[in-house]
Amino acid sequence: MVAGGDDAAALRAAFPAALGSSVDAAMLVMPQAQHPLHKTDLQVEVEGEKVAVLGRLYAPEPTTGVSSLTPIQRLILSALYSRHHDGFVRERHVRQLLDVDHVWIPPFVVLLLGEYVVQIGQVIAERVSGLPRQTYIDFARVNPDFMRLTRSRVVSYWWEYYSSVPLREYPGYRSLQDLGMWDGPEGRRWLCDPGFEPGSATRT
Repeated sequence: MVAGGDDAAALRAAFPAALGSSVDAAMLVMPQAQHPLHKTDLQVEVEGEKVAVLGRLYAPEPTTGVSSLTPIQRLILSALYSRHHDGFVRERHVRQLLDVDHVWIPPFVVLLLGEYVVQIGQVIAERVSGLPRQTYIDFARVNPDFMRLTRSRVVSYWWEYYSSVPLREYPGYRSLQDLGMWDGPEGRRWLCDPGFEPGSATRT
């Protein structure tokens, strides 16, 4: 099992309570973590219930036991490993979350769009047309603060590392826009004026 005590409780808290037994089953196949789970203070709402937003997970990928899990338990396992400290592991597991429609999945996918590994954002952008758009819109509607934070992070990472390409072409923006989740003012300077130079003003 990945961990006991506080870490196990934190992993359970990232899912609706009704999934508790399935989360426990997924954790049973996870090897012991190399370091404590990195927690955040963020929470989001899923079907009227507050769930935690995970930081980084340091448990190695399981090599046994996965075949004994149910489909839902395997999805939960992939959701957990989408928070792994290794970007290649995150990418492998988020791919498993992009073809299914469950209300608890959007927090894991959207969180990755606001992070710095553009290759993961590209994976999501390439498959965004197959995502359950209404499920993501409903998630965004009840989590406006989380969406503002995510959009701000998208602009910040684009500005810092990828502003050689227009913001409209950046995977994080493209995915959120295509999903109907970019409804705030973040990045409006560059969206309204693609020729605006990134270094000529503060981020908005």
